[in-house]
Amino acid sequence: MNYRHSYHAGSASDVFKHIVLVALLQALHKKDKPFCYLETHAGQPLYELNNKEFQDGIAKLWGQPVTGLIQDYLQIIQQHNPTKTLSYYPGSATIAHSLLRPGDRMILSELQPTVVTALKQAFKQAVYAQDGFTTLKACLPPKERRGLVLIDPCYEAPDEWKQLVPHIVAAWKRWQTGIYAIWYPIKLNAVVNKFHADLKRSGIPNILITEFCPWPSDIDQRLSGSGLAIINPPFQLENTLKTTLPALLTLLKQHSKATSRIFML
Repeated sequence: MNYRHSYHAGSASDVFKHIVLVALLQALHKKDKPFCYLETHAGQPLYELNNKEFQDGIAKLWGQPVTGLIQDYLQIIQQHNPTKTLSYYPGSATIAHSLLRPGDRMILSELQPTVVTALKQAFKQAVYAQDGFTTLKACLPPKERRGLVLIDPCYEAPDEWKQLVPHIVAAWKRWQTGIYAIWYPIKLNAVVNKFHADLKRSGIPNILITEFCPWPSDIDQRLSGSGLAIINPPFQLENTLKTTLPALLTLLKQHSKATSRIFML
């Protein structure tokens, strides 16, 4: 299946992914020591909201009296819509950049030349015009020895699922103490179940699975939602998400069978 970032900017899957991203970066703030944020498939720094999916995502949160982690996330989105009219949605790199402190560092990887140019113009950070998994080989472990890697492919290539776990294992072997967040779409349950099984067999310990499905997850061949596999989840992240995701699901659900779940693999 194809999942182009621009087509889905501000969607329910984007909202879920970025709320978890904010939680992960906030957890890294609990220590003064600098951290490194690395993103393998960065995408545009900012998207104009001209797709249909944002109506079922960020638009449903806009102006709502939310609290806690959802409020923290929404405040970042509001910074990019100063007129209070919802017109733009920041990409993952922009959201992460807004949570960097002095001394923290960001590494981005992107293949599209125009997007690389936009990223370099937006941030005074390292931007590599190459495949994200090549960047992992070159940049791990980071000199800070603490931080987060976001792996967020488009799942366009036929063998992308097959290649994903070997890339994850190779990265983890280089840097076993880092936090990794791997985003994936939920469309075919058999594919997702195999991904979980492959991760479990990989030998990587301490993997938290969190999934958010505004549509029923028991109907194959349609995008029901998305998930994140989080290696080395920060302390209390599981409890935070167990409070946050049900509240988010109440706001974004599209069906009575909408679900969210969190479990250790």
